[in-house]
Formats: sequence, C-alpha cells, structure tokens
Amino acid sequence: MKRVLIGTPICLQKLYCWEEYCEAISKLVIPAGVEIKHLVVDTTDSPSLKIELACKNKKIKYTSKYSPNSQKAMDKVVAGRNKIFEYALDINADYVFFIDSDVIVPPNTLQELLTGLAQYNPYWSIITGFYVTTTRKGFPTPCAKLWTKIGYMDFPENHVNGKIWEVDMTGLGCTLIPRKVFETFRFNCYRDGKGKLLASEDMVFFSHTLNQRFCSQRLYILFHTGIDAKHITSSDFYWDHETA
Repeated sequence: MKRVLIGTPICLQKLYCWEEYCEAISKLVIPAGVEIKHLVVDTTDSPSLKIELACKNKKIKYTSKYSPNSQKAMDKVVAGRNKIFEYALDINADYVFFIDSDVIVPPNTLQELLTGLAQYNPYWSIITGFYVTTTRKGFPTPCAKLWTKIGYMDFPENHVNGKIWEVDMTGLGCTLIPRKVFETFRFNCYRDGKGKLLASEDMVFFSHTLNQRFCSQRLYILFHTGIDAKHITSSDFYWDHETA
C-alpha cells in the first residue's frame, strides 16, 4: 500500500476558494493500492479558529505549529511546506502531493501524476500538473519554466498539448513529490540584504534540485500538460515582493 500525503499551506486570506478546493479533493480518484492522508498547515499570523473549524468540518488534519522565524508571508509559506515534508516523514508517506488551496484539480489528477512518474523514475522525479498563473499584466502563463543561458523562460504555450515535458522549474500548486526527494531537500527563499524577496520557495527549491541533473542519479522535473487544473485568483490577494 502506497501512502500519499496531500499537503496544503493556507492562510486566512485564501479561504475564498476553500469550498471549491474541498469539493475537488473529495472527488479525487484514489488508485488501487493507494492510501490518502491530508494535512492543512495554517500560515496565518496567529492560529485561525476559522481555518481550524473549516478543516474539522471536512475531517482534515490541521496544524498551526509551523514556528516561523519571521512574520513575512513567504517565510511562513516556506515553514508551512517544510512542516508538510516533516509530517510526511513522520507518517512514513511515500509521496507528498502539494495541492494549493487556490488550485482546483480534476478527479484523475493523482492517477495521471503517478502514471507519469512511472514513465521516468518513480522514486527520483517530481511531476506537476498544468495550471495557469497570471502575471500582473494579466497574461496567462503556464506554471513551468525552462532554463536558458540568460535565465528562466516561460514554458511555450504551444507545448500545452497533453504530453509530459521535462522542464527546469514549476509551480508547486499541483505537484507530486516522492519520498527520496523530500528526504533530501527542504524549502527556503532568497532575500537581499534589506530583506526584499528575490526568489520564492519554488524557484529556490527547483534551483537546488536542478543541480541533481548532472549527478549519477538523475532527477527529472516533469510537467504534465494533460492535467487541466483551475487556478482561482483574487484581486484582494497577490504577492508583493517588496513586502513578502
């Protein structure tokens, strides 16, 4: 029996999509031989009774014990994701399945991601389903990037054709990560000397894992364009790198 931990860091400002998120989780097709656990980590400044009760109503394990070293938003996300990795190790999970609260996954997502990993290396690969991120200029952008000599470039939209592509970085909103990876890596973010955010936790995570490309045990970073997840954004919530 394989154990998959669905992990979701959430803050009070993200409850606008809670019901739709929970409905999608309840409709997930669980493959034969797979056991699901579910953990929501509250990254609000202080534990939110509203989030705790929302989890209790859906019978989801809740924790707010992430103990951030900072009250900055990105630091709390980092601590929340690391808490999920730590809990996965505690319960002897085989996979962590990050589903962010604002990403609504279709029912076949877990089956498709597990099948995708099996085509490469199911123990030393990371795979993400397709969802659209939106820049502040409003242009839709797939949540994956390729590394070039001049830095990261956006994944070509004409490659969103149902296939699985090898990439260099993805978002973490719909991402399946096997045990060997979360035994090895942890999340962090980069700031300048004044504390301004330079690189978010997903960029730093994948820049670290990218170094494994050239080791004897190659790590694949995969992007499944056949999974069409919905990304719910809100005009009341966005990342400001000056304050995050």
